[in-house]
Amino acid sequence: MNVSFAQADSRRNPLILPEVKEHIGVQHTEDDAYILSIIRAATRQAESYTGRKLINETITLDLDAHEASTGFYLPYSPYSSLTSFVTYASDSDVTGTAVPAAGYRVDGDNPARVVAVDGGWSLYRAYKAATVVYVAGYGSSGEDVPDDLLHGVKALCADLYMNHGNKPGDGSMPLVAKALLEPYIIHVW
Repeated sequence: MNVSFAQADSRRNPLILPEVKEHIGVQHTEDDAYILSIIRAATRQAESYTGRKLINETITLDLDAHEASTGFYLPYSPYSSLTSFVTYASDSDVTGTAVPAAGYRVDGDNPARVVAVDGGWSLYRAYKAATVVYVAGYGSSGEDVPDDLLHGVKALCADLYMNHGNKPGDGSMPLVAKALLEPYIIHVW
């Protein structure tokens, strides 16, 4: 499975600069660009750790046949919408054929699973047999994100700013961030 993200979406943050600066106690503007980069890094770390997108983001999955034969999990939650689902008839097919919405259903949210309905879809090639584009996230702004997740990202920001990510020991995330983020981890059984 190959996962890619829409570039424009990946630059949006659930936190704004003033609230992070207040959280870490910075009143000057010299570090603003650095703090913005920390917000992006902390957000991506929280998303990677939990398997959740905080702000709505468009995600593209390229699936091999063995990954998509009768159903598959979407790697990021919370699921919002499935934009397109395309299968490819041959190795030379670059446009593909859209799978009609009646050919699948999306079950659940944490994680969401795309399941074939009434025969579903046909896969004709082994590699990059299907491409799925979907949206995952809590909403379009940080106001839509649960407070625990936002506080976890703030704790990661504080750690990155104050310790520059250099902590003695095993390099694990700060305990407060872990405690706030851990209940939101998506488990796939």
